[in-house]
Amino acid sequence: MTTAPEPPAPTEPLLTVRHLTATYSTNEGPVPAVRDISFDLYPREVLALVGESAAGKSTVAHAILNLLPQQTTVHGDIRYLDIDLTHTDPEAMRQIASRHIAMIFQEPLAALTPTLSIGEQVDELFTVHRHFTKNEAIAAAYRTLGAVLPDPARIVESYTHQLSGGMAQHVMIAMATALGPDIIIADEATSNLDPGTRQETISRIEGMRDDGTGVLLITHDFGVVARLADRVAVMYAGAIVETGDVSTIFAAPATPIPSACSKASQASTAASGSPPCGDSRPTSPRLAPNVPSSPAAPRPPRSAAPILPPSSSPPTPASMATPSPATTPSPSTAARPARTKPCCSRGLH
Repeated sequence: MTTAPEPPAPTEPLLTVRHLTATYSTNEGPVPAVRDISFDLYPREVLALVGESAAGKSTVAHAILNLLPQQTTVHGDIRYLDIDLTHTDPEAMRQIASRHIAMIFQEPLAALTPTLSIGEQVDELFTVHRHFTKNEAIAAAYRTLGAVLPDPARIVESYTHQLSGGMAQHVMIAMATALGPDIIIADEATSNLDPGTRQETISRIEGMRDDGTGVLLITHDFGVVARLADRVAVMYAGAIVETGDVSTIFAAPATPIPSACSKASQASTAASGSPPCGDSRPTSPRLAPNVPSSPAAPRPPRSAAPILPPSSSPPTPASMATPSPATTPSPSTAARPARTKPCCSRGLH
């Protein structure tokens, strides 16, 4: 059992990732999926991890929660407050993953347990982690599901195959937020949803952030990024190649990737080209991320926080130019003033 960590100081990151590398072992040989990335996630912020398909975004999410296949080789340091997640035993990780770090999976119907009713799956959260009695857990399950669905009495008796995709997504969000976690990892949480469910999901994520939760938003939908994100980290071929606050990324991106992904979102088609696979390396010069060169003066809330540079050169598209380093201070958790939303591709309001 892991002792509950101390609450974070206002400028202390909830999640710290340093030099994370993940390599899949396949019959054709090792396939690098994540290449030496580093970032911090703070309370009351949404950090969007964006990029084309197969850029390594979901691998990062699964590495944080120790959900990668056993044949995956992982190096680096991942910390939730003062807890080293890379060397945590499975039972302690299970406690942390359900109570302090929750994940909204990309495929909710696949993530739910098909042999247990929805009520049983929600009950378990409260009996295992809050030590509720059975009756207390049932009542808590009704309250939890009732917050996101109109008919909790029917849902608690239902099984996964009896749910629509939108209903399953609501159940996933209810389960992810049931215990009030410090961190939510939303992996393509708005993909393949009808407009109404998509809007409700976005509003729920906004509410979590405003309640103090740090949200790692994994997506290639720049409409959602424009609506939700405070900071953006752009991935290409497993590496972070550009970082910045959301307004800068939209107004003056240092690489072609944000523009390509934005156009792809608008057209509902994939951006032209694809990232290199395996050990292939483009021959163009390395693109350095925007990184802080020195401490900066205090800034208004919701500006960019530092994302550290990799120690080795990541692969980059041939058309990329090297951006200048940017200086960014630690974020503040003070009251968040309204910000001007960048022009987005999907017109979310």
